Amino acid sequence: MKHPTYDLLIVGAGIIGLSTAYYAANHGLKTAIIDRAQPGSGTTAAAAGMLGVQAELEGPSELYPLAKQSRELYAHLKDELAELTGTDIGWTRSGALKLAFDQTEMSHLKNIQSWQKREGEHVEYVDQETLQRIAPAVSPEAIGGLHFPNEAHIQPVQTARALTQAIVSKGVDLYLDTTVIKPLINGVETTSGTLHADQLVIATGVDTLPELDALWDVHPIKGEIVKVMTDRAAVQQTLFYKGMYVVPKPDGELILGATSEASRNRDVTVHGVQQLLSQITTLIPSLKHAKITNMWAGLRPQSTTGLPFIGPHPAQQNCWLAGGHGRNGILLAPITGKQIVQQIMQDSVALPTFQPKYGGIPHGSHHQPTKA
Repeated sequence: MKHPTYDLLIVGAGIIGLSTAYYAANHGLKTAIIDRAQPGSGTTAAAAGMLGVQAELEGPSELYPLAKQSRELYAHLKDELAELTGTDIGWTRSGALKLAFDQTEMSHLKNIQSWQKREGEHVEYVDQETLQRIAPAVSPEAIGGLHFPNEAHIQPVQTARALTQAIVSKGVDLYLDTTVIKPLINGVETTSGTLHADQLVIATGVDTLPELDALWDVHPIKGEIVKVMTDRAAVQQTLFYKGMYVVPKPDGELILGATSEASRNRDVTVHGVQQLLSQITTLIPSLKHAKITNMWAGLRPQSTTGLPFIGPHPAQQNCWLAGGHGRNGILLAPITGKQIVQQIMQDSVALPTFQPKYGGIPHGSHHQPTKA
């Protein structure tokens, strides 16, 4: 079977690949997306869905402006996808609390509050009495925290489903259950045949394409997660403490996460779950009586520098990288997809290009743009 030649071919149908396809289609690019499984079935399906711009970032960094823009994109994307597909992505502005249990931790939080206020963010200091009033399930040992009223979260699986429906409606071709055998100068060879494209985007999470692995400086970080149901609403806001989180979902369940271990093993372990629940129940003692409804493990694609790859491949012509987002893959998906497409179209100079390992490669430096 002879396949058409595409303007853009995206390898990886996680939320980042799907977002890239969405913005590419909006630009009128003839686009296809390839995945060895089904859309959103890998790291995306394992994520809790937090859009933690303020609660996740400890200080001003190169990621902050991207994260802020991506949070704003979600506020529009949820409405666009609902109108196009009728699917609700579960966007919920629950607010978030970052907790402190001693004065050293509280001093650190006040430093976070200071830089965020300088950036114009809405952030409130809450003392112990206020914390117990707005989040009574939190341990009384917590002496206070920061409240971020604008923080939100989504349902990742529903978002992937909505993006898939939207890109299909916009004419994007899907090659699912299809494995890439090797990249070519003008496309890829796959188990479904050779696909030709002017531009190639790698959005493969913790993996990469054959022959390009030496240049994909991403490693997997395993996280184990537990979902529970309680008889009453234990918390209304997303809670953060030392890398652990509790995310209240619209269906009444809470997602508790996550452990962190350099591993490719996706098994849920006694040790991991025990460690997670021990720490979470210290934050919210009443969860000792919650019903466990599910548990799973996912692999976060983490770059060695902590910065994602968003920009041209350092060696492969007409090839773009979108990966290594670590904990921020869900949050940064819309801005990653939009920026990659803007760089390909060469109509954006305002956003930084992230090349954390190789650095200094201006976008468009060795790429011929595809015209819509």
